[in-house]
Amino acid sequence: MKRLAAVILISILIMSFTTNYNPKANAANDPELKWQSIAFGQSTDLNFSSTITPAKVGVNHAIPEVPGTIEGKIVIESRGGKIAAAHDGITFYYTALDPSKYNFVLEADILVEQFGPETDVMPNNQTACGLMVRDVNGAPRRDPMVFGFEELPAASNMAAVAVFSNKKTVVTAYGISRNGIKYPWGNPGSVLTRRPLKHNLPVGKPFKLKLERTDTGFIMTYADSDGGNSQFVTTGDPADIVQVCEEDKMYVGFFAARNAKMVVSNAKLTLSPANTQPGKPHQVRPFPQHFEIESSNGSSSDKYILMARSAYDGLVQVKKDGVILVAQDPIKAGKFYQLPTTLSKDVTAFELTFTPTEGPNVAPITRVITVEKRSFPKPKILIAAPDGKPNGTGRIDAPLDLATALKFVPPGGTILLRGGNYGSCAIPRMYSSIPGKLKKLAPYKDEKAIFNGLSSQASYWHFYGLESTASGSYGFRIQGNGNLIERCVAHHNRNTGFQLDPFAKTPVLKCSDNLFLNCDAYDNTDPTMENADGFAAKSCIGKGNAYRGCIAHHNADDGWDLFNNVQDGPNEPVLIENCIAYQNGFLSNGKTAGGAIGNGFKLGGESQPVAHVIRNSIAFENKMDGFTCNFNPGALVVENCTAFNNARFNYIFRSNHYIPPSGTFRNNLSFRTDIGVAVKDFIAGIVFENNLFYNGPVEDRVKETDFLSLQIPASYQRDRKGNIIWGDFLRLTKSSPLNRAGANGTHLGALPGGK
Repeated sequence: MKRLAAVILISILIMSFTTNYNPKANAANDPELKWQSIAFGQSTDLNFSSTITPAKVGVNHAIPEVPGTIEGKIVIESRGGKIAAAHDGITFYYTALDPSKYNFVLEADILVEQFGPETDVMPNNQTACGLMVRDVNGAPRRDPMVFGFEELPAASNMAAVAVFSNKKTVVTAYGISRNGIKYPWGNPGSVLTRRPLKHNLPVGKPFKLKLERTDTGFIMTYADSDGGNSQFVTTGDPADIVQVCEEDKMYVGFFAARNAKMVVSNAKLTLSPANTQPGKPHQVRPFPQHFEIESSNGSSSDKYILMARSAYDGLVQVKKDGVILVAQDPIKAGKFYQLPTTLSKDVTAFELTFTPTEGPNVAPITRVITVEKRSFPKPKILIAAPDGKPNGTGRIDAPLDLATALKFVPPGGTILLRGGNYGSCAIPRMYSSIPGKLKKLAPYKDEKAIFNGLSSQASYWHFYGLESTASGSYGFRIQGNGNLIERCVAHHNRNTGFQLDPFAKTPVLKCSDNLFLNCDAYDNTDPTMENADGFAAKSCIGKGNAYRGCIAHHNADDGWDLFNNVQDGPNEPVLIENCIAYQNGFLSNGKTAGGAIGNGFKLGGESQPVAHVIRNSIAFENKMDGFTCNFNPGALVVENCTAFNNARFNYIFRSNHYIPPSGTFRNNLSFRTDIGVAVKDFIAGIVFENNLFYNGPVEDRVKETDFLSLQIPASYQRDRKGNIIWGDFLRLTKSSPLNRAGANGTHLGALPGGK
C-alpha cells in the first residue's frame, strides 16, 4: 500500500506522450494490479466462423510478453465479436480499478498489424481495436464449448480510443463512449457516440493512443509515433458512467473486436486520486413527436369519421372548410382519435392542429386532408380488377382499379378482387378502418388475386384469401393494429413471407392485436439465403399479436422468427397456436445456405426477456432446431408441442448467465428416428409438467408404435374453412399410454390419439 500511495502522490492528471518514464508513476508492476485477458460477448464463440479463415476460427486472445503485466509487447487478436451500438463482443487485456478511488491515464504505442477479414469480405464498422474502460465485463466465452450455445451480448457503459474502418489498408482513430446501459444484457435508450480524431492511418504504421479519466469525464488522444501531431477529444459523458453496472469496479485495458490484430508496446498506466463529480443522469432520448391523420381522403357516404393518432398526449383542434369544428379535444398517445362528422359537399377540407401536452417539444403540428365524396351503386361492396378504371362504378361490369377502391371503401365494407396480378400494393395509414368494422380485401368468388408484395400501414383490415409472390421484398408486411390476415399465402418472395413490424419505433405505436389465421409461407428466400423467414415479428412488437393454424415450410431461414434486439428492447408476448414449421433452412428445390439457419420456431433474441406462448404446434426436419428460445430468458410457455427429427435439437431452451430461467414446459413430446445424428434436448425452466424430451436412444420412452404414422406428408391440406387437416402423421394412437401421460390425464404432444 505504501508503494500505491506513492504512485498516487506523484502521478499527474494528464500526461503527454513525451513524459519521461518514471517507474514509481507506472502502475503496471504494482502487485495489487493484476492484468489478465478475457474474450466475451456476441460472436466470440470458439466456433464463430463468419468471414473467418478456417485456421483462425476461435482465435480471440491476448498474448503478453510478460504475463500479468503490461511490460514488453502485448499481441491482441480477435476473430469474432463486434463493437455494436448497444453491446460489445471483444478480446480484452485488462486490469480492474476502483472508480471511486482512482482516475487513470492509459497510454501505449499501437501497431495495427492486420485489419478486417482475412477473406475477400471487407470490414464493417464493427471491427475495432484500441484502449477501453468499461463498467462491467461479460461472462468469459465458453471453453470448451457447450453444443448449441452461443455467446450473449455484453453491454456496458464505456469510453475508448480506438480505430475503426470499412477498409483493410487505412483506419480512422475515434474517441467513443457509450452511456445509458442499466443492465449487462443491454437495454433500449443507450447512446453510442463516436468523435473522429485522425483519418486515413495506414495499417502497419505505428502511432500512439491515450485514454484518460478525469474527475469530470474522459479524454482520448491520438499522436504520431514520435509524439507529434497530437489531437484529442473529450466525451460529453461524465466520469461516473463507469460506475453504473458495477459501482466499485471499472475495467481498463486494451481490446480488439471482430477482425483485427494489434501489437501494444510501451504501455503505461498512471493512477491519480479521484474526486469524481457526479454527472447528470442519462436521459433516454425521447421519441419524436408524431401526429398523422388516419382516415381516408375518400368517402362513399355523407357520414364520415375523421381519425388521427399521436405519439404523445395532447389536444387537437379541428377545422372543417375553415370553420372550427372542435376547439380542444383531448387525444391520448397511441389511441385512435375519432370525430364523426358529415360531408355536405363533394369536396371537404379538414385541418387538424395537434398541440402536445408532453414529449420532447410542445410545438403545434398541423395536418390537412381534402376528402372527396363519391357515390357508388353498392358502396359496401366494391369490385376491383387489374384492368379496372378510376371512373368505374365498382360493379361487376365496371370494376374499379384497386387504388380507387382502397380510397372509397367505407368502414365495414369489402373490396372484391377479380382474378389477376395486381403488382405491388402499399396501403397507407390514412386508409385505416375502425374497431368492429374491418375493411375487407378478398378475391371475387373463387378467383385468384395475386400480388407481388402487399404492404399495409393501415389498421383494422381483413386480408382474406390473397396470394403474394415474386416480391422484391416481403410477401406481406403488416404495420398497423387490429388486422386479421386470413388464408393468405406468401411464397417465392425475396424476403420474409409475413413480416410484422411497426411503421414508427415508438412505444405507443407498436403494431398490436394482429391475428394471422390459417396462412401459409414457403420458399421465401433473400439473396444471402440467411434472413428470409416464413413468419416474423422481430422488432417493437406490441400486445395481442397471434398466429393460429399457420404453416411455414421450405423458407431460407426460420419458420417463425420472434427476434428482438437490444436497442429496441423486449417485444410484447406473441401467441402461436396450432401451427406447423417443417423443413425450413432448405428450399423446396433442395438449395440451402451454410451456417446456423433454419429453425422451426425461434422464440426471441439477444437476451431480451419476453413471455411468448406456443401451444399445440409441430416442428420437424428443420435444418437447425425445432423449438428454440434463441437466448430469450423470459417466462416462455411451451405446451402440447411435438418435435421430430430436427437436424440439431428438437428443443433447446438455454440457461442464461444474466437472468435465471423462468419458462414453463407442459405436455411436450420429442421423438427421433435419426438417432445417428441426434442430440439430447436441452431445457432450462422453472416449471416442468409431464414432458417427454429426447434424452438419447437408451433412455427414450417414446416408441414408433406410439404414433399412427411417421411417414412425412408431401404437403398439408386444409378444409373448406381453411383449417389444417392434420392427418395421421405424429398423431398418437388411441392405445398409446402417451394419450394419458399429460397433466390431469391429458395427452402429450400436439395431436391426441385417433383410430
